[in-house]
Order: sequence, then C-alpha cells, then structure tokens
Amino acid sequence: MKTIIKTVFYFLAMATTLTACYYDEVAGFEGLPVGVSFKNDVNPILTQHCSLTGCHDATPAHAPSLVSENAYNSLIKGNYINIVEPEKSHLYVELNSGMPPSGPISVNEMKIILAWITEGAQEN
Repeated sequence: MKTIIKTVFYFLAMATTLTACYYDEVAGFEGLPVGVSFKNDVNPILTQHCSLTGCHDATPAHAPSLVSENAYNSLIKGNYINIVEPEKSHLYVELNSGMPPSGPISVNEMKIILAWITEGAQEN
C-alpha cells in the first residue's frame, strides 16, 4: 500500500513540477510584420477576441469599446496606445497579461498589434 501511495505522490509531484515550468512566449520586437493595417489586421483580432458581449462591446462592461466601428477612436482617445514606447501601451500590456479571459491571443497576433503601434498606430 505504501508503494502505491508513494508512486501516486511521485506522479503528482512530477505533474506539478512540469506545469510550473511552463511559460508563455511574450511577443517582442524581433520579426515584427511590416505595413500592418488597423482595418485589415488589428481590428479583426480585437473583434474576434475582445468585443464579446459583457467585455468590450458597444456598451462595454470594461472600457474601451472594441467593436469594429468604435475600436480605433476608443483606443486613441482613451490613451490605450503609446507610440513612443509601444511595449508600454496599455493595450499591449493588458494583452500580455493574459487578456482576454477566453484565453490569450497568439504570439503572431500580439506581433501584429505591436507592429501596428510601432508603426504609429495609424487608422488605415
């Protein structure tokens, strides 16, 4: 009986150790795409992941409103974008902290958003 308990304990300890070593990759400035468009590249990401009912929809429970027609103005007027230090933009920081609650967006999507901010966050 003690052997079974020790074995189960060993496997639980190993599983805990392995999951504790997991980390998410953070999108950095290396390999950023070029010529990113808000309309064609960034807005679809925000629409898919962020403008859900009860989150950042037309009457957002959490500012800013990120529905297609409001997203750009909400981000710019709400000071969620920092083109001088893109990695300190509130949008980028929040997305890197595990937002949205449905699951973090992909590293490639983060690079698109970071590239857009780096390129001046144009409404294009």
